[in-house]
Amino acid sequence: MQTGSPYRPRVSRETRLLLAAGVMAVAALWLLARIRFPERPVTPNPVPSVLSQLATGPKYDDLASEIAQLHARLQPSLLTLDAPSGVVGSVPTAPRRTAIRLRDDLAVTLIPSGSDRNDASILGFDAASGLALVRVSSPVTTLPLVPWTPRQPQQSRYLVATDVSPNGVSLRPVFVGSLDPAESALWSDPLWVVPMHTDLAPGSFLFTSSAELAGLVIANSGRLALVPGATVLAEAERLLATP
Repeated sequence: MQTGSPYRPRVSRETRLLLAAGVMAVAALWLLARIRFPERPVTPNPVPSVLSQLATGPKYDDLASEIAQLHARLQPSLLTLDAPSGVVGSVPTAPRRTAIRLRDDLAVTLIPSGSDRNDASILGFDAASGLALVRVSSPVTTLPLVPWTPRQPQQSRYLVATDVSPNGVSLRPVFVGSLDPAESALWSDPLWVVPMHTDLAPGSFLFTSSAELAGLVIANSGRLALVPGATVLAEAERLLATP
């Protein structure tokens, strides 16, 4: 009885060409994605990211779900504080303001101009910028905040802004058309000026969808600007080290 090599079915030429065309198409889509979305990190396996771009775009329910997950992740670091009592002149103060925790018992916030800054809970205060460190009476365990550094500041993007609600701090998406650098004598580093009609309010904190601290919204020369997250954290540490 004569034995030979096991039978191996040959792959047809058409099948090989089809597989090669598929690999080339995926590679081309990956290359186009790198050109179109340069801020996204490069993944070792490009197939899932390419396939995700071919899927149906996100819906409003998906956006709401993503913000809900982000809120659950950031909730220990978000809190509202009563505005300092007293008003100087005719400048009104908001009844409550947003703050973020730097550590379990310490938070940073922006005190509006014209408010009474002689509050016993204020541990550090910069009279020029309005940035203040506040002692928090109900300490909780929090994760350290990670500042965000954009690769292309002038690219349009969605960020997530804090807002005061009856039950604490809520989050909402905000479309930011661009972030244009601008110098300011009140801050050690350049600010990012946002377009004129961006739906933001001074004192709000901005985050990315990855829970990175994008910055603090302030009023700057009649425009809204964003103090970068790294600058906010650095200034807070400076105030903490100042007697």
